[in-house]
Amino acid sequence: YDVLNLEYDIVSGGMVEIEFYNMAGSKVRSFNTHHSKEGTHKLDIDLGSLPSGVYFCRLITAESILTKKIIRH
Repeated sequence: YDVLNLEYDIVSGGMVEIEFYNMAGSKVRSFNTHHSKEGTHKLDIDLGSLPSGVYFCRLITAESILTKKIIRH
């Protein structure tokens, strides 16, 4: 798939940063930090520029850091 549908919740408004790492731990893509209001958010991320492989998507907010494993075919 070329598009990752990411859904996340924020307890209180604040800055959000999204980063992608390869299996070697190198950052391969990141999104500028942006401000999000509290609540549920949906974001479509185009992964078309990344080669097939396993990646880790890291979502960083003031409250937490969430890491998800992504397999790109």
